[in-house]
Amino acid sequence: ATPSEKMDRFSWTDGVFLSFEKPVIQQPSIRLYDGENKTSFDSGTVRLTTHRIMWDDDEQEGRALALHHSLVKSLDQSASTITKSAKIVVHLLPPSLHRDQGPSVSSQFSYIKLSFRKGGQSDFLSLYKQTLSRKAWEVVQKPPVASRGDVKPSGRFRAGIVGIERSMQEKKHATDKQMSQAFQDLDGLIKKAKDMVTLADRFASKLEEKKGSVTDDEFLLGFTHSVSSSEKLMDLVVYITESLLNN
Repeated sequence: ATPSEKMDRFSWTDGVFLSFEKPVIQQPSIRLYDGENKTSFDSGTVRLTTHRIMWDDDEQEGRALALHHSLVKSLDQSASTITKSAKIVVHLLPPSLHRDQGPSVSSQFSYIKLSFRKGGQSDFLSLYKQTLSRKAWEVVQKPPVASRGDVKPSGRFRAGIVGIERSMQEKKHATDKQMSQAFQDLDGLIKKAKDMVTLADRFASKLEEKKGSVTDDEFLLGFTHSVSSSEKLMDLVVYITESLLNN
């Protein structure tokens, strides 16, 4: 008999896993049957996933088919004989009206067969049944939520950060300039304070020399005035210094 090209539940695929799809098991050297008819999909590797079975041609690269689990009604198997290999019979539901393009648009059969030429059908069938019972394809998967550390700032947000950094740099520059000017003024003030202290010392020395020609009250008043003026000036210098350092 001429190999059939039917199997209207299958669709062409690039062999790439779907989102959230995971592999379960695979088996090489599998022939596909459309019902009781052989097809031209003579030898390929069948991969069972959480969402589909995929058949990849062993000889023609890129020639691949997929059958979604949502189209599977039930599973059976037929044992091997001397002339026939063991097979898994996949009973199918009616095809969807909005199905992807495949090797055929119609078929007279409501089942397909997977022929296991090199054995392994028992383990494959067991996992196939388990996978169908879990119905992972019906679970609505939510995309992973990115943590704050993974979130990249938008262009506008990044521009705002740059503006803030620039403003902080400008303020720091202005503050440094003010501090530099203040310390220059402080240096001048300290110099003047030293001059005043020197002047007070000279005045006190002169008073000491003329102690005999002035009264005790005049001597005490002049000396106290000179000393207190110097102390007040030094107190002022200390106050200004502490204020600048604290700011």
